[in-house]
Amino acid sequence: MDSPSLQVNEINVITLNCWGLKFISTLRNERLTEIGQAIGSANPTPHIVGLQECWTQEDYKSIRKETKHILPYGKFYHSGIFGGGLAILSKWPIEESSMFRYPLNGRPTAFFRGDWFVGKGVAGARIRFGQGPKDIVELHAPYETEPNDSYICHRTAQAWEIAKLMRGAAERGHLVLGLGDFNMIPLSLAHRLISTHSPARDVWMVLHPDCSIGAAIDEVEKARRRPIPTAEFNLSENGATCDSVLNTWRWSKGEQKRLGPNRPEIEIAGDTPDPRAKRLDYIFANTCFDENNPSAGGWIVKDARVGMLQRHSKHQCSLSDHFSVEATLVHTKYASPTEQTIQNKSAVSNGVYLQTAPSESHLLSAHTQLKTSSSPPYLPISTYDEIIAMIHTYRLRERRQRRLRLGHFVASVFISIGCFVAVWWSPRNFVAFILMLLSSLGLGAGVIDGLIGGLFVGSEIRALKEFEWEISNARAAANGEPLDLAEEGIQDWLPSPTDAERLVGMEMELELERHAEETREMERREREERRIEVNEMDRARREAESRMMGWNLGVGMAYRHGETIGNNIEPVNIDHLLRERTLQAERGRLGQGERAVWQENGETRYQEMARQQNPLSRRREENRRLGTAGFSSMEIGSQEAEEETRGGGGGKKLLPERQETEEERTERLRLNEKSR
Repeated sequence: MDSPSLQVNEINVITLNCWGLKFISTLRNERLTEIGQAIGSANPTPHIVGLQECWTQEDYKSIRKETKHILPYGKFYHSGIFGGGLAILSKWPIEESSMFRYPLNGRPTAFFRGDWFVGKGVAGARIRFGQGPKDIVELHAPYETEPNDSYICHRTAQAWEIAKLMRGAAERGHLVLGLGDFNMIPLSLAHRLISTHSPARDVWMVLHPDCSIGAAIDEVEKARRRPIPTAEFNLSENGATCDSVLNTWRWSKGEQKRLGPNRPEIEIAGDTPDPRAKRLDYIFANTCFDENNPSAGGWIVKDARVGMLQRHSKHQCSLSDHFSVEATLVHTKYASPTEQTIQNKSAVSNGVYLQTAPSESHLLSAHTQLKTSSSPPYLPISTYDEIIAMIHTYRLRERRQRRLRLGHFVASVFISIGCFVAVWWSPRNFVAFILMLLSSLGLGAGVIDGLIGGLFVGSEIRALKEFEWEISNARAAANGEPLDLAEEGIQDWLPSPTDAERLVGMEMELELERHAEETREMERREREERRIEVNEMDRARREAESRMMGWNLGVGMAYRHGETIGNNIEPVNIDHLLRERTLQAERGRLGQGERAVWQENGETRYQEMARQQNPLSRRREENRRLGTAGFSSMEIGSQEAEEETRGGGGGKKLLPERQETEEERTERLRLNEKSR
């Protein structure tokens, strides 16, 4: 920064929200003309003035007419569809100006807010006074209060952009001023971003570090357990510029009707409780010196005050719904406290010397204001995590909005086609007209919604990715990590597990992971149980097959060939043994008189019973009748084993019946006689 000339060692700055909304603001022309007169007659004389909500060229020219004798230079900024409402008045020439529009600046569907249509942003101007160029950054962020702000992600991104602009200007060695209606409370997230990531300081908090951080009815201020402030205290200590009981535009409609020409003036006492007043308007200035050239000194805050308290001379209303913030900056040399200075302060405090003027302990000394921190300031890691979580949440919402809007577009196309088709079969003309009207309106709304979802939301999501990358980079620097976050890798960026617990939605992801792990474990157990069950069934099946195969092989070979099996053992006649056991059981149940009859007919009875119980026997009988009795005993045995396996081993299966030889019949009769 070049050394300023000796004639310019003091700069007076004013910022005011004019409330100049065309067709909406009451008494707009009368009030803005009176504002111009108040600026022109202000004491001390202002050198730089920033105006917000000055929407029309007519109002701007009216103010310029009243202030041109002290502020000959001015710039009205054009932005958006309806203009940004920003203007700068200056005592010195404006060398350069720019209008920086926020990358995240509302949505076109929120027409009742108007942020996207007016192109809200930062009006910048480079003003040269004396020998050194100075940058002035002015801004306006008219959103609702932060706790209930649906645009909180946009507002945070705007505060970040403001901090970057002021930081870049300060790095060029310029005096940086940021002034305007920020619509944020002190120490809020946006306020901390600007104060930390830019060299500029809130001039009011420089002089009043213990001021309120919101209205007395806000939770953050209630937690401080302070008494409800008076209207005068809010003006002098808290710097309240909005919602004050002294501002007539915050009165009820009935009280406002009592104001007007030729009516008695209504005064509000300074000791009236003022619980709703808060500070939304700010002036930021880089009150520090150049470390590379400390002898050049720097700018410090001499005074900060709330202004524009007077009322309209005719209508008795306040000039705007906000009061102005005014500050005086002075240039001073930087000098370290010497031992003699310390001794003099000690002597004064001990009463050796008398003070010529009362000291104000809450005012920071020039040395303290000029002193800078040796390390770059950063916010706590948790704050960056909070911003990243906010971005993730907002981005998910926008993606959902995009799907809904594109779905509406597709649905409107099909509905419109359906209406066109229905017109052909419409019995009456008025029905056809209604269908055509609905089709046209529906298709138009769907096309607009599709354009917003396909084009605007896409650009908004990309801007969110850029903002996320910058915040992630700042987080890495604050945490001492290497700044190597790739632009493509930001989607896969994940914080450490400890920090992840503070991110919104992370608990849900962990719960889903736990649920998935439990599901996988249950599936693994079920698979293991099924494997064991199948193995058991397979083993039982193999054992049954092995037993049946051995049985069938032996019996089949004996039946077919009459040969010996194994170690020349005489083949066993299984049919004979089974029939013998059956006959013995039947004899036990018969009486003495029935045995002879049964003996004669027992074999026939057994054969009939065997055929009824054994399906294979019935099938063989049928095959024999059909002349297809070419079964081998091996095949019959295999079929019996298969049936026994399918039946689960329950119940005995009778072997298939075969023709008895003469030798077997003789042996059977001999055994029967012997048993009797």
